[in-house]
Amino acid sequence: MMQYIILLRPLHWIKNFFLFAAPLFAGTLFRYENLLTAFLSFAAFSLCSSAVYILNDLADEKTDRFHPQKNRRPIAAGTVSRHSAQVLSLLLFFSSIIAAYCTSLLFLPFLFVYFAIQIIYSFHGKKVPFLDVVLIASGFLIRMQAGAAAFLVTVSNWLFICLFCLAMVLATGKRYSEAILLQHTAPQHRKVFLTYSPKVLLILFVFSCAASAMFYTLYAVAHPQYLITVPLVLMGLVRYSWLTSRNRGEPVSAIIHDRFLCTTVIIWLAVIIATT
Repeated sequence: MMQYIILLRPLHWIKNFFLFAAPLFAGTLFRYENLLTAFLSFAAFSLCSSAVYILNDLADEKTDRFHPQKNRRPIAAGTVSRHSAQVLSLLLFFSSIIAAYCTSLLFLPFLFVYFAIQIIYSFHGKKVPFLDVVLIASGFLIRMQAGAAAFLVTVSNWLFICLFCLAMVLATGKRYSEAILLQHTAPQHRKVFLTYSPKVLLILFVFSCAASAMFYTLYAVAHPQYLITVPLVLMGLVRYSWLTSRNRGEPVSAIIHDRFLCTTVIIWLAVIIATT
């Protein structure tokens, strides 16, 4: 049973908190009448993302066996059969559709778009340089737009730009950290590393961090109640940059296991809630 839980990657469900970005800044997230919407939308994307993770592991089974970290994944390690994984992925996907339908008919199309993007990424996109990081980032943006549809709020231009830049930080940071970890063996695990060099990825990562800092600061200037959060965002970006340079740039692992970054995010969230 534990191997099946690992296969679902429940820790990665924290990415689905992007669903709540638009309603959070709109001040509608914590209304009593929206609690069911919050639960159903989060459940829908969590189930769907787990279905995609399983398909991704099925596609990467051979290469994962030789990866220093991914070789412990259930499919690569042989502790879960391919047939069982395929059946589970199918059940999760159909369950996510039911949850999305119960959430909102406006919400449902975004789930399908997210699933399609992830399928493209898993079976082809991750092999294409630069397209891979754009697809990773777009997954976060689809979550944000889906959340806005579920809660019937709009995504401001400022919020879209800020979260796109943040998504690019997470995507390029993940790739850069992986390149440092794998070093000269990187192309054996991902074909994109035949094009990417650590230097190129570092440039993309630094540019994304700088853009995130700049646009968030401009957003805060336009909304003065958020100015107090600018130092927190800068500290978070600096800390994540430090983690990335030490092979610890996988976003989920960084947020969960690094106390400084986790504390910074929690304080930022508390201030946003208090000032919105």
